[in-house]
Amino acid sequence: MFKNTFEYPTKQKKTARVVAFTLAAAAVLLIAFLFYNSNPIPSEQSESELVNQEITTERGQRTTVRLSDGTRIHLNAESKLVVPQDYMQNDRIVRLHGEAFFEVTSNKDKPFVVQTDRSITRVLGTKFNVTAYPDQKEVQVVVDEGRVVLGSEKDVQAPEVQLTRSQRGTINGNGEIIASHVSDVGRYLDWSRGKLTFQDAPLEDVEKRLERWYDIEVIFDKGISTENRRLTGSFKDISMTNVLNSIALSLELNYKEEGRKITFMVR
Repeated sequence: MFKNTFEYPTKQKKTARVVAFTLAAAAVLLIAFLFYNSNPIPSEQSESELVNQEITTERGQRTTVRLSDGTRIHLNAESKLVVPQDYMQNDRIVRLHGEAFFEVTSNKDKPFVVQTDRSITRVLGTKFNVTAYPDQKEVQVVVDEGRVVLGSEKDVQAPEVQLTRSQRGTINGNGEIIASHVSDVGRYLDWSRGKLTFQDAPLEDVEKRLERWYDIEVIFDKGISTENRRLTGSFKDISMTNVLNSIALSLELNYKEEGRKITFMVR
């Protein structure tokens, strides 16, 4: 005869099953908690922090930054760009120390503003270059396309000047703005295309630009007459040694190289 082997669970077995189920549920909750804390769901705050950044280049470095609105910024050597956390929320304001070429995406509702220690440049959508190194006496804005409005922060009473294509705005040490026409805008933008260009440049300018471009120290000997020595030339995809040789030949000088130190001397 068939014997029924089925047994109803005893109280002890029921208790053991309840305990096992409780422990399993607790383990699932613990794993879920750890996963959530190690993989938090992105919030609006974390997304806005992505554009709250400071981009810095050292000597010998150049970089390109693309902002959340599509604006492209080419940052020259020894420069700093600060993009606030609230960029694009109410306005489009960035701060620059050094030099940058801007390709601004048009937005009529939110003008693009570049602030430096001595200037404010406002645009809607255009291409322009801003040079505002702390060790230079002047701030310079050159417009490649479109139109910008240039103002001085140093003198709040100074009028703003509107600049259009092929125009340059210069702010001197007194906060005065001088607008002028430039026949060759390209030479002001060559650096953003990897080209080192000099146009009737004095030795002081040659020194600073070589130092930033190659991360070197440049010294012009005190015996060198600077009155009639100005450099004109353009260099791209050429070794530093060949550039230095060309400069020395053009300026009728000799030079010696000691590590990262370059000294130009009278022949």
